[in-house]
Amino acid sequence: MKDRFQLRYAAGRYWLLDMKQEGLAFRRPVCLNEPGALIWRKLCEGRTREEIADELCGRFGLERQEALEDCGLFIGQLQKQGILAEEEG
Repeated sequence: MKDRFQLRYAAGRYWLLDMKQEGLAFRRPVCLNEPGALIWRKLCEGRTREEIADELCGRFGLERQEALEDCGLFIGQLQKQGILAEEEG
């Protein structure tokens, strides 16, 4: 995951880039907001959803249940897009 996709900050936004694209099939960079970028970094560190939710609560003032739901939705979207495998996250 972190070898293939890298998080970059450019033009005032976070971008998730596929660094191993080959051929004509081009995967556009995925634009992330600040909480999304935090979730991505923590997933790359091997953190659990619960640990990431706690960090979201502390950093963005979310309720724990809301942070868990947001984290789950974000991870689900990454899995749907083929960026994360089902067992990741």
